[in-house]
Amino acid sequence: MKPWLPIEECRSALNLAVIPTASLESSNKDNELQLYLVAAQRALELFTRRAFDGSVERTEYFDGCRYNPFLVLKSYPIVSITTLHDDLDREFDSASLISASDYFLDRNIGKIILKGTASFQDGEKNIKVVYKGGYIPETTVVAAALPANNMTVADALSSYSQAFSLYVQTGTAQVAGSITITGTDENGSAQSEILTFTGTAAQRLLSKKSWKSVTDFDAAAVSTGSNTIKCVGVSFPSDLRSSLLHAMAFLYRQDSLHRIGLTSRNIGDETESGISDNFPKQVLEIWHGYKDYG
Repeated sequence: MKPWLPIEECRSALNLAVIPTASLESSNKDNELQLYLVAAQRALELFTRRAFDGSVERTEYFDGCRYNPFLVLKSYPIVSITTLHDDLDREFDSASLISASDYFLDRNIGKIILKGTASFQDGEKNIKVVYKGGYIPETTVVAAALPANNMTVADALSSYSQAFSLYVQTGTAQVAGSITITGTDENGSAQSEILTFTGTAAQRLLSKKSWKSVTDFDAAAVSTGSNTIKCVGVSFPSDLRSSLLHAMAFLYRQDSLHRIGLTSRNIGDETESGISDNFPKQVLEIWHGYKDYG
């Protein structure tokens, strides 16, 4: 399992930004934080009985029923459907492929609904769905050397059904000046935001939480030495990101004090009740909201 959130956000959660980002100490610390973040991610999936990484392609099989024109996928929201087949012989070739125009997606709840009076065939494991579902981990929107003039950015986000939170990350050199990001929100309305850096290399989260596209990135006014800048998007909801960072920080601090047996090394062996015994109440309250009770 890969980390879902930028390492800079993990550092910020533990107030570790003071470590020089190019140092060996920083590299070792980042690796350690990523282990704790992955441990928190695994705990979340175990507790909620769901898979959340929307960049992973999954395959599910269903029993068909002529009276049931819909399917509910395990991982949601739906990012994309690769193929949908209904085949009593279970060969799942092109002859049994159901066209995307013949079904509707209720993405937020992971539901596929056949259109009109269509129905699935009665059978056992005769329906095969290949898809991506969940939230999108860190995705690079633009990366450039500074200073960067007005850049027309390829529409890297709008191919997804979800809105993104955006982060701007600078390299190791000192950065001073303003950066303007222009794009659209989840409703298609134009929006822009200006970030001002005052000399310290850092990651900054844009205050506008909903970005569906980035069309222009202007860092021409930034004064810097040899440096790079990157804009990344993460579609995980803010409460879920916050809970993962809280859980990561909790594991890091508790393991440092040798007061907890639940770590990145043995979390896969924990039961749901074991997780409940080891994570803060604030974290579990958020996770309950994402739990699959089916």
